[in-house]
Amino acid sequence: MLLIIVHELGHFFTAKYFNWEIDKIYIYPLGGLTKFKTLINKPLKEELLVTIMGPIFQILFFNLIKDYDDSLYYFNNLLLIFNLLPVVPLDGGKLLNIFTSTIISFKKTLKLGILISYAFYPLIIIFFVTNINSVFMTIVTILLIFKIIDESKNTDYIFNKFLLERYLRKFKYRKDIIVKKVDNYYKYKNNIIIKNKQMLSEKDALRIYYK
Repeated sequence: MLLIIVHELGHFFTAKYFNWEIDKIYIYPLGGLTKFKTLINKPLKEELLVTIMGPIFQILFFNLIKDYDDSLYYFNNLLLIFNLLPVVPLDGGKLLNIFTSTIISFKKTLKLGILISYAFYPLIIIFFVTNINSVFMTIVTILLIFKIIDESKNTDYIFNKFLLERYLRKFKYRKDIIVKKVDNYYKYKNNIIIKNKQMLSEKDALRIYYK
């Protein structure tokens, strides 16, 4: 439990450093979840650091206390492996979404994240049930599928919030990209649409889109 708390503090302090607004921190038997009241359109650097500092805090803290009890090796490795799986809403799933958002559109990123989560889920069951014979781990894997289903239901909401933020606020990124339509918008780039031989900025295209 202490490893989990320190892990979440890694997310918390890094988010605070970037002035992110924290909503709640949930502590579960095999992990935690820090929820933020913040924009979806955050800089890549901030999202990456907030995500990876949880595992980094955990590893640093583990190295300070690892000689206290031999069982800490088991729990620390179990937490890290589980948390870094490419499954939403785990840190591994968040990292996957961050990296895929740099190469494909945000809408495809959301769908791909859910698809990979469902694909990995049977492997998670096989691994934990066969290698870690525990009723507790069986319950955890069952609860995880409900979280994946919940995330899959929210993809349209997340994408619409992403577009609305781009329409209402001003974001500037280093790279530009030409896309065919609003549904193909990238997260970490300035989107440009060419329509009827006319170049539209992403905000102009969104103005037409919402009208």
